[in-house]
Amino acid sequence: MRKDDLAVGKAYALRASDAAPDDPFIQVTFIGPARSRQARVRYVGGELLGLEEWVPTRLLVCSWGERRAVLRDERRARELDSADDGLWDRVTEDAISEVMTASGEYGGFARRWSTDPASAQRFWERAGLEGSPLDDHPMNFQDRHGQWHLAFSTALKASQAFASAEPDMVDLYIRGWEERLRAEGFEPGGRHSHDLLREWAPRHALARSWTQRPLGQAAEDDGAHRNSPVLLT
Repeated sequence: MRKDDLAVGKAYALRASDAAPDDPFIQVTFIGPARSRQARVRYVGGELLGLEEWVPTRLLVCSWGERRAVLRDERRARELDSADDGLWDRVTEDAISEVMTASGEYGGFARRWSTDPASAQRFWERAGLEGSPLDDHPMNFQDRHGQWHLAFSTALKASQAFASAEPDMVDLYIRGWEERLRAEGFEPGGRHSHDLLREWAPRHALARSWTQRPLGQAAEDDGAHRNSPVLLT
């Protein structure tokens, strides 16, 4: 916690620096003062009952009354991470980031879609998807602060659908970066920009591939068109 959020006489949940994720919190009372990222506390129970000492403010996780909600959110986050095991790769993550940034709703993406509900729902609906992204995966959850935490697979689904629904927006964003990097690379000392252009090529190609109909779907549509009856007048 931040030292400015601590109140003298209030009970807090302390997590020992060597504690495992499921270890219980230690109840302490903040007795003040707090300075240089340290806070003076008094232990309320256990073997250290009555002991007063300085502890790092980062070890004070939450107020004592919030501890169960914090543990619940942490457990859900671990379950969400486990659900994404084997799905993640760097190029796909970067392509999702390109599409989400192109939408104007986000400034990027990193592994898990942690977001306010309003932005996520707008992105989802602009992608032409029904329902809510929160309901897309059984491990998606809303935390105690109202934030949504959504699986990598949900972010991938939404980004692919958005790129297909708004291909010009995605292509415009990518072309902007490509043109900028290409131009900067020809300037004195700008060789690094061409290196970035090559490094980012896979993510750009993948994001662009999402703006197009799958080849199988295109073939089905063309076949249906060819086989449709022709009305003669």
